Amino acid sequence: YEVAFALIKMFDSEIDISVGFLMQIDKLVQLLESPVFIHLRLQLALGVDEPHHTALLKSLYGLLMLLPQSDAYKSLNDRLMTVCNLKEHVGIEDSTHETNH
Repeated sequence: YEVAFALIKMFDSEIDISVGFLMQIDKLVQLLESPVFIHLRLQLALGVDEPHHTALLKSLYGLLMLLPQSDAYKSLNDRLMTVCNLKEHVGIEDSTHETNH
């Protein structure tokens, strides 16, 4: 998941974002909702206290920020909101926020 997050960060400056690119991201999000990626979705819910969880969340939020408002955006946003609500309900501190001293 760290590699995925590193790629997402490259989209900020090194990759030209085109309509075709956004359509591919849309298809990727649709694929993430397919049965093939059930393991990844379960890791979102069950792995909230695992070290890889932060990179996974940041990667998915990065994809969310790239997408225009669409069905894929809504689907991914709903999935991520569910994970955040789960963390809140079970009392797990959000490790995606880094503190700077």
